[in-house]
Amino acid sequence: MRNTLCLLLRNFLVFVGHSSPFIIYFFSVLIFACIYDCFWKTESDSFIVNSELNLFPISESEEIIEKNEETIETQPITLVLSKLQIKWRELVSENNELKGVEKKLFNQIKSLEEEKNLIVSQIQDERDENFKTYMNDELSEILEREKQIKKVISYLEFYLDEIKENLVKSSSLEVDIAKKRVELAKINQEKIAKELELTSRLLSDPSFLDDDSLKKKLEENNKKLSNLKTEQSDLERKYINFEKKVLEFNKSYHEERRKILNFEDFLFYSFGIATTTTFGDIIANSKEVRRIVSIQLLGSVVIVAWCLKKITD
Repeated sequence: MRNTLCLLLRNFLVFVGHSSPFIIYFFSVLIFACIYDCFWKTESDSFIVNSELNLFPISESEEIIEKNEETIETQPITLVLSKLQIKWRELVSENNELKGVEKKLFNQIKSLEEEKNLIVSQIQDERDENFKTYMNDELSEILEREKQIKKVISYLEFYLDEIKENLVKSSSLEVDIAKKRVELAKINQEKIAKELELTSRLLSDPSFLDDDSLKKKLEENNKKLSNLKTEQSDLERKYINFEKKVLEFNKSYHEERRKILNFEDFLFYSFGIATTTTFGDIIANSKEVRRIVSIQLLGSVVIVAWCLKKITD
């Protein structure tokens, strides 16, 4: 687009050097009309079309009456824009609805995940407490035997201090104490083996220590979360379809808008800019078009002054 504009401007300047101001004036109007038409065909948002100032109110109304059809090849501008606005409002409404559902799902999932974390924490705390109780119950018999052996050893050691002068008795007592210590070591070994067995069972299947009510709550929570995740997946698919609708709307939007104006309209617009008498039916919208309009206005003033000078001379 820029290369085309530069080429047109260069040719125009060459033309200016060899032509009269009157020809240049009308030729500039034609050139700028072509430029505006090119912008309109490539970027339909480069101009705003005033729907209140219908460009073809009488002729198109007669065409509708003659054909007796709701849809004709070239529809009135107000009809085209109103249809586009209605479609856009439908898309905005659908987008707001999807956003509302998304927000609701997000809050529900967040709430359920917080509840799940709380339940898991409760299960873990209760599991630790139950494991201690379970260990004490399973080791109670071994711990009792260990306690009794320790009492016997304590008693024998005390008695040994009393009879240490009697070498025969003290030697026999030391042998008994040693036997009890061996028995105590075996009990400790048995206790360690039992603890390893219970710990291994806990690691392989810790759920046997869980509370049934908490397990049920966790299962219900997971089920709700699963359903919400499914709804979230469905919502994502709806968003994909919605994006397709938006792309189709953008395509139809630009196609329909391009049908509203043609080269004749921009020739009229260019004459209005050149004579500073535009009527507001077409308004420059993009910065690039506004720059070009400014250039045409300044150029037209210079050319008009040149024409007046030629006339007075």
